[in-house]
Formats: sequence, C-alpha cells, structure tokens
Amino acid sequence: AFRIDWRNIQQAVTVGGIGSGDNTGNAVSKGFELEASYLPVDRLRIGISAAYTDARLTAPAEGIAAARLGNTPRWGVSALVDYELALANRWIAHLGGGWRYVAEQGTAISAQTGTDNSYVLPPYGALDLAADLTRGNWMIRLFARNVTDRRAYIGGGLGVDADNVPYGIDASVLQPRTVGISVDVGF
Repeated sequence: AFRIDWRNIQQAVTVGGIGSGDNTGNAVSKGFELEASYLPVDRLRIGISAAYTDARLTAPAEGIAAARLGNTPRWGVSALVDYELALANRWIAHLGGGWRYVAEQGTAISAQTGTDNSYVLPPYGALDLAADLTRGNWMIRLFARNVTDRRAYIGGGLGVDADNVPYGIDASVLQPRTVGISVDVGF
C-alpha cells in the first residue's frame, strides 16, 4: 500500500491557449499494488499484477476545478506468460506474451477557467507477443505489439484558445499493431 501527500503538485495545464506546467494545489495519491509469479514447471513463468490508485486534488489552487489528477487510471492489471527453451550450441529461446488492461482515466487539467474541462478516456486492453533467440551477448527478437490492433486513447487534454474557450481535443493514441524484428548486441 502507498500514500503520497503532495504540496503544490505540478500538472500540465493550458491557459490562454498556452500549455505549461503549473502548481495546481495539494493532492493525495493512495492505493496498492499486487504482483505474483508462478512457476508451474521448469522454465515456464506465469505472472499477474494489479494496481489501484486514487489520486485527487485535496486543496485545488485558485481556478482549478478538476478533482482527480489527470492521466491516472484507478485500475491497471497485467498478465504474462514466458517459456524458456535451451537449444543446441548454447542458444536459448524465449516465447511469451503479455496482456495489459488500463481502466478509464481523466485527462490532464485543461484550463484555469473554474470549470473542469477534463474528459474521460475509456478503458482498454492490449496483447503483446514475443519470441527471441539469445546466445552470449547476441539476441534476435521477433515481436508483435497490440496484436489485436486495439484502438485506444492513452492520454490527452483539451485545447483552449487565448480566451480559455475549448476548441478541440488533444489525444495520444495507443500504438497500432506493430510487428518487427530486432537484433541486439550487448557490450
């Protein structure tokens, strides 16, 4: 479990169409994290993790109406599976995958207008897969991120003009399905 008490926490804000960091008041962030791994057979690892966070302004600065801290989901959950194989000539192979879930979250504080202009980003889940071959300091990896090509927003804020009138939504999107290969050499 954790609890963090913030004084004059800095958050991204947009005032008069200009984005910056600003002290938005006092805040508290509290919650817990759980993590577990299970090895049902040699070289097979199954893991899960979960986190809950309640992050909110307790004494907002003047003009700040938002209650929750932006871009902080209440829940995050992930699961992974990883299998290791010993191959000939000292090569080692790994096969694995991971799934992650991010609950709904509010966006960054958008304007010091006395109105909460943040908006809610919907929850999403994404699946990643990977396989690699390793020998010494060499690794060859084949990966697929966001395998189901889930479309989701992972952060953002509201654009405002010089008079603090909202005109559009700025959003960061989850990387679309990406398949690739990498060759790494450690030294």
